Amino acid sequence: MKISFLGHSQFIVELENSQRKTVRILNDVWLTDFAFGDFLQRNPTWNFSDNFLGKLDFIYISHPHCDHLDPYSLFWIYQKQNPEIILPENLSFLVPLFKHYLLKTQIHILKNQEPLKLEGITFLGRTFNPTYETNERDVMTLFISNDREVIFIEEDCAIPDEEENHEFLYRNFTKKQYENRIYLAIRNELEGFFLSTDEQDTQKRKEKVRLYIQKRKKEIEWEYEKFLEYPQWKNIYRLKNFIKIYIGQGMIYPIKLSKDLLHISAPFSLETLCKYENQVKSHYSYNFPTVNQEVGYTFEIQKGKVIRKSIFSFAFEYYPTFFRDLNFIKTIQDRPVFNHKRNREEQTKILELLLNRFYVYLTSNPQIPVIDLFKKQYSLKFLYGDSIQSTPIFYQLDFSSWNFRQKESLNEFYETYWLNDIEDFYKGKLDVFSSTLLNLKDDKTFYFWTMLGLPFLNNDIVYNKIKYHFERAFSNQNVEDYVLPIILDKIKIIKEN
Repeated sequence: MKISFLGHSQFIVELENSQRKTVRILNDVWLTDFAFGDFLQRNPTWNFSDNFLGKLDFIYISHPHCDHLDPYSLFWIYQKQNPEIILPENLSFLVPLFKHYLLKTQIHILKNQEPLKLEGITFLGRTFNPTYETNERDVMTLFISNDREVIFIEEDCAIPDEEENHEFLYRNFTKKQYENRIYLAIRNELEGFFLSTDEQDTQKRKEKVRLYIQKRKKEIEWEYEKFLEYPQWKNIYRLKNFIKIYIGQGMIYPIKLSKDLLHISAPFSLETLCKYENQVKSHYSYNFPTVNQEVGYTFEIQKGKVIRKSIFSFAFEYYPTFFRDLNFIKTIQDRPVFNHKRNREEQTKILELLLNRFYVYLTSNPQIPVIDLFKKQYSLKFLYGDSIQSTPIFYQLDFSSWNFRQKESLNEFYETYWLNDIEDFYKGKLDVFSSTLLNLKDDKTFYFWTMLGLPFLNNDIVYNKIKYHFERAFSNQNVEDYVLPIILDKIKIIKEN
């Protein structure tokens, strides 16, 4: 098996079918320079004038976040070739969009835990059920296998630590006498990235990063301790010909915003992660290889070991991150992302539609003390207008109507948003990760914004988002012209001496 690393969570798997034909599969598709949801830059960025991918047979899309499903990248790929697409069944609602924009492309639906055989290769997807709230509940992890080799891809899913899930992994790693058993773990460490880049005080940043790394190290240790505490759990780490490869960490603030932020963008790098995990493995007497991706290289793997590395392509630019002290002031301008006045009646209809969903979310989520929210008269403030002139609008949880009711005025409110941003979220111009452009403070709740990003509850919003960017891509508009003016307008970075 060969794996070619493109950075972030994108890579190409090559394996042979029973007729010795090599089948090439691209996992997820985000290769353009910027993430239109996060308003962050990809690291590395690829030179699209060079057809660096080579021929693809299939593209698998694990979930609809913009760093995994990017219409601009699809537009570029399908100008040159026509690989077949594999979609998880929970993304079936996007099929009309794919059929409209990628006219001749064959689309396969991968059903949860039902094998799909294509070109002599078996695909098996699994959507796990997290025990906590997450905007990645719809991620479908993936096994790809032939008669001799198997690879499991975590995608963006943290596998819930339950016995049945360990049994599922073990069963699919041992269906045959595989010569290669590859576990591909995707770690973006975005929590550490934002803890570091959002904190302006150097000493506070150091402490937050220290606690984050301490937490991550405990998680790595638990990955091996748990098999001592629960010896009945199936342990894939004891299997023959097993290798674990880490990928991810491919996002930075745009260089044109501030190159200085590279200094604090990777507090716990993939190299550091692997180094620490190898120490922990040694302590628990595990001897399988754990390695991290090398962007632009192809790893050839035999019997659970990387036997050869070769250059895949150097058509990219990588911005090195190196953690050190940095004093700076970061300000987010208090205005809508798209700052122009709209139709108030239309915005109110959208808002009240979403507030109805928000009520359902609050009352059905066992992690939220909804009765307490009623008792403290939980309220939200929305600003209609733009940075020049705005009018506040208030909504409050109300026992008499068992929903949100508009109020003339309120002295206290728990969440504040611009109506423009809410409309743009609904219409697909923003998503939950566009919070990089908002002043969502830790001392305030932001349940409403979080709710808007939850899968299944908001599939129409996901559809609107993918449709909006397909339209831009196929009218020859690029993602840089979308992201850069916004982030350079909203965020200001001033380096202090």
